[in-house]
Amino acid sequence: MIDSNHDFEKKEISESLTKLTRVCQQIGPEEFNYNQMPGEVFIKILHEDFLPIVLTQIYNDPSNIDFTKIKNKSKKYKEIERLKIIKCTYFFYLLGNLIKENGELDNTIAENILNSLLEELKSMTRIEVNEENEDKRLSSLINLISIVFNNCPEAKLNLVDKQLFNFVMKNWLFKRRKDKNEPNYPICKSDETREKCYKLLLELMDTKENRFFSKFAKNVTKWMQKAKWRTSK
Repeated sequence: MIDSNHDFEKKEISESLTKLTRVCQQIGPEEFNYNQMPGEVFIKILHEDFLPIVLTQIYNDPSNIDFTKIKNKSKKYKEIERLKIIKCTYFFYLLGNLIKENGELDNTIAENILNSLLEELKSMTRIEVNEENEDKRLSSLINLISIVFNNCPEAKLNLVDKQLFNFVMKNWLFKRRKDKNEPNYPICKSDETREKCYKLLLELMDTKENRFFSKFAKNVTKWMQKAKWRTSK
């Protein structure tokens, strides 16, 4: 998944592991003479051994590449960027699909994954500038966060706080700059990432305490009444 630069190989690996996990879950744990189901093993390996590599060496610029020189060779630079995007996207979707097929996720694993992803998102570089300019890495990463929350309600109770909710609302979806040097648009600009971000927002609000629904309704209503940026969307 990480070393290969071939789309077909990544697709085959991803689909094979997902299908194997699904079939094993259908057979049931009673048929296996092991302490863990295959899906649990795959998830453990991916999040412990490979997620740090993906976030530090692939999602961000690799430290061993001089991008100031490569940018002058636009074709080479664009190819490196394309491969990075593909690797990240396949990895995040694979981990998400394995979690969905495996069922309920262990709380410790869920919190480890979420802490890594949320920390990355808060410091990420803004890429999207319009509705057509989808950041596929961001889109697949937000999708993975939603899946983890959905498959581990306990982690959602522990990690969903006011700060995270406000970050999703005010940075990803409804950015309102406080000074003229800041971009006057949210991190999520494309239709694809905004759709996934709204699904994440619904996931964050879906708790027994229902802590954030009234806050969401109040903020959005206030913004819509005062907004000068209203469009057909």
